[in-house]
Amino acid sequence: MCPIVLETLDFNTFSHFVTTRKKDNGSILSKSAYGAMQSSLMYLHKRARYEVDEDFRRDMSLFNKGMKRKVVKDKIEAGVSLEEGKKKMNINVFKLMCSKFAESGTEDAMFAHLYLILEWNLMARSDNCKILRLAHLEWRHDSLVFFFGKTKVDQTGEASDSPWHVYSNPFEPHLCPVLTLAKYLLSNPDLVTSDARLFPGNDQYSRCVYY
Repeated sequence: MCPIVLETLDFNTFSHFVTTRKKDNGSILSKSAYGAMQSSLMYLHKRARYEVDEDFRRDMSLFNKGMKRKVVKDKIEAGVSLEEGKKKMNINVFKLMCSKFAESGTEDAMFAHLYLILEWNLMARSDNCKILRLAHLEWRHDSLVFFFGKTKVDQTGEASDSPWHVYSNPFEPHLCPVLTLAKYLLSNPDLVTSDARLFPGNDQYSRCVYY
């Protein structure tokens, strides 16, 4: 059941609602946030099988472009960064973090070290690494092989039997996924004798916040 009576929702009502949305500090939202609101409304129409009026669609497109220009203008006037979203981690930051984790040797550091290295080498989302089990990996020829039950672009698991290969790095031990996995398993021997998750627990995102 649609939570909104779409027959009574016109452009003025929706545009007013959007322009009242602010961040906690009172500033306007990001360009992507306004785009997401428009996409959400269009998706709601689609799910409700309610045809979007062409005038409404045109006005929404023009409004969205105007909001994007306003976001950029306000950022320029405020002297803040024009970038949106999360910034990518470059290789130097990755190497430094791995080096620090390897030097620490604590239980949490070993967890974070392996988690980070697998995400980097597998080019995987954090959610994919979080649910990995030992049954999902094997040694094949000269590499570790991982299998994902599903990914963001493969929700039905049709490619779940496609292997993801990870190779050792004998020249930079702190970057070697094979060595890091071995150290982690030797420190958590119970994982080897069970069908548990490689990273057991339910609050993985908060484990290494203090790093």
